[in-house]
Amino acid sequence: MAMERNILFTGSDDCTIKLWEVINYSLLFTIKQHEEPIRDMLIIEETGHLVTCSDDGKIYIWNYPKRTIVEVEILISEFLKSRKLKRKKDSFVLHTPAA
Repeated sequence: MAMERNILFTGSDDCTIKLWEVINYSLLFTIKQHEEPIRDMLIIEETGHLVTCSDDGKIYIWNYPKRTIVEVEILISEFLKSRKLKRKKDSFVLHTPAA
């Protein structure tokens, strides 16, 4: 889950990303690009891009207002399981949460 202004972003086991308008509790739209469950997401505040990672081994960087993919990174899918995205200065990193 991630949030920017009045928009809530959710990712789920059905491989979809949903954008919700929180004031009216309405679904704005659904994006389906990943082939496996969504593991994490974050917003890059400076650009407004949404970053998502999934068990399919892909990290997508989205221009979500246009519903377009800005960049795709393909990793080994086993590496993404139980990983979280974190901001680190001008980039993002994957890390394993503490047990």
